[in-house]
Amino acid sequence: MFGRLISVYSNEILHLKKVTAPLVLAFILFGIALADILRWILISTRVENFEEAKQEFISFYPGWLKNPSVSALLLIVMLVIAAIIFRNERKKQGRSLLLKIFFIASIILASWLLFTLM
Repeated sequence: MFGRLISVYSNEILHLKKVTAPLVLAFILFGIALADILRWILISTRVENFEEAKQEFISFYPGWLKNPSVSALLLIVMLVIAAIIFRNERKKQGRSLLLKIFFIASIILASWLLFTLM
């Protein structure tokens, strides 16, 4: 009984009818934002002083992005665009659980970044 339930559930998770260009863009935007957030977590846990951690984190960006607020806003925009694409593709392709998970994760990460700006 549980084997069949897991089999049906895993087929629903991986059920993508077609991988479109907007969907690839959404995964790229989500991946860039997630990598940047993970980089901040790694730097902030390694460096004791917040100002030193912030300077080390910002040092990776080009000159026009050295402002933490601008880089956070850019990441929020990227995650919102990814969430919109995940939602639209989920509607087009049927009820894909994978796209729903990425949609929810995009919204959570964008909200987290928004509240860290305040």
